Amino acid sequence: MKRVLAIAIGALLGVLALLGVGVVLLAQSERGTQLLLAQAERYLPVSFAGTRGALGHSVRFERVVIEFERNDLVIERLLLELRLLPLLFDNRVEIVAARAA
Repeated sequence: MKRVLAIAIGALLGVLALLGVGVVLLAQSERGTQLLLAQAERYLPVSFAGTRGALGHSVRFERVVIEFERNDLVIERLLLELRLLPLLFDNRVEIVAARAA
C-alpha cells in the first residue's frame, strides 16, 4: 500500500512539474503568449490589446486595462522584459525592464 501511495505521489509531482515546464515553454513563443494572455483575460479582470512578442523575452502591449471596483487602470504602449526561469524554481517572475508611454 505504501508503495502504491509513493508511486501516485511521484506521478502527481511529475505531472505538476511538466505543467510548469509547459507554461514556461508556451511563454517562449508569440502564439503561446497569446494563449496564456487569453486565459488571463478569461479568469482575471484584465484585458490586453495589440500584443507583440513573447513573455519569455520581451513583450509589447498597445493597451493593458486592469479593472477595479471604482476605476480602471489603463496602461498605454507597455514594454516588458521578463525572466521566467525563476518561476520554475522560486515561484517568482523577474521584471528586467518596464516602460510605458
